[in-house]
Amino acid sequence: MIQASNEPTRQRIVAIDVLRGFALFGVLMANIIEAFRISPLEHLVAQAEPETWVDRLALGLVSELFSFKAICLFSMLFGYGLAMQYDTFSRFRAALPILLRRLLILLLFGLLHMLLIWNGDILTHYAIVGLISLPFLLMRKTYLLLGASLSLVIFLIPQWQPWTIHWASEAQLRSAINAANEVIPGGSYLEIIRLGWRELPLIFPLDQFIFPRTLGLFLFGAWCHRVALVQKIQLHRRRYRFFALATVILYLLESGAEQFDLFFEYAKLADALVNVAPILLSMGYAAFVLSIRDVTVNDESQGFQGSATQTFAAVGKMAFTNYLMQSVLLTWIFYGYGLGQFNKMGEAKAFVLGCVIYLGQIVFSLMWLRRFQLGPLEWLWRSMMFGRWQPLFVPTARRSE
Repeated sequence: MIQASNEPTRQRIVAIDVLRGFALFGVLMANIIEAFRISPLEHLVAQAEPETWVDRLALGLVSELFSFKAICLFSMLFGYGLAMQYDTFSRFRAALPILLRRLLILLLFGLLHMLLIWNGDILTHYAIVGLISLPFLLMRKTYLLLGASLSLVIFLIPQWQPWTIHWASEAQLRSAINAANEVIPGGSYLEIIRLGWRELPLIFPLDQFIFPRTLGLFLFGAWCHRVALVQKIQLHRRRYRFFALATVILYLLESGAEQFDLFFEYAKLADALVNVAPILLSMGYAAFVLSIRDVTVNDESQGFQGSATQTFAAVGKMAFTNYLMQSVLLTWIFYGYGLGQFNKMGEAKAFVLGCVIYLGQIVFSLMWLRRFQLGPLEWLWRSMMFGRWQPLFVPTARRSE
């Protein structure tokens, strides 16, 4: 029996759900081509080009449009949501204990996901960085922006990082890739999970490397909430479009510089340009989505059945559920205890498969939200956070509209 809760509720900012839905599509496309279809460690060593033009096209589209950009957008949205929850809960009670519990529960989900489903999990990383970013929410918006800027500068200048990253050698990476190619296509669930555990020390340095970027984008997202950038959609649509266009131009200039080896005799400058380009483009994506005329702020009256952007909002409202669902589906499709398509599916087919999966998630999300207020895992997460069952069913009056 679901019992009602007196916990504070808030109007959802539907524009944020639209952005989450868009970011989730990008994460799915990047993961299916670069992390599930083959060993993700292959991207840390030299790779052969795909043989067919259609595979090269699919790989190029995903690499240029979504790789690193979608996860940067997700990081900003996570920070935005964290600050929004802090400000909402602060009006009713001490917010930090609630958010501390929320992030510890996310850490639990992330560890289960990483150890029992897929070792490419990002939830654990987000939970840890979120815990570190909590004290920043006590600060004024100016200090949030300063903290974001310093963190991103440290990311762009790795020698400023206060720790030493011990990257795996190429021999270690190739040995792990060979093991994955041998075990995953026909291995049992336990064999593949054990292999994933053995790969974790090779993956951990990447988490260390992107930590400043994640923290910086969390804090930047929190700053965006504090200055109400999303709530000011109606006032700034033209500026958002201009900013989106500017980021695309800058990204194309960086890609051209990389293609023609301009500035690349200066290794540190080249690395900084390569690392900053996805961040700028992810901000441009956010600005472009917010500039779309039918992206709203607080209107759920359409029940997620209106425009195309509303379908993205439905997926975004259930982003936690849909993200974990993607991992379950893709491990079953590619791993030996399922369909065993690991190292067998080309980039183009994987691209089409990703689109089909996402369309299925749109349908599932729309149907689910007709009856329920939250996705199943969102509801469980929120109930665990407050220590009591939260309302789940859509009120009958709203369901009949």
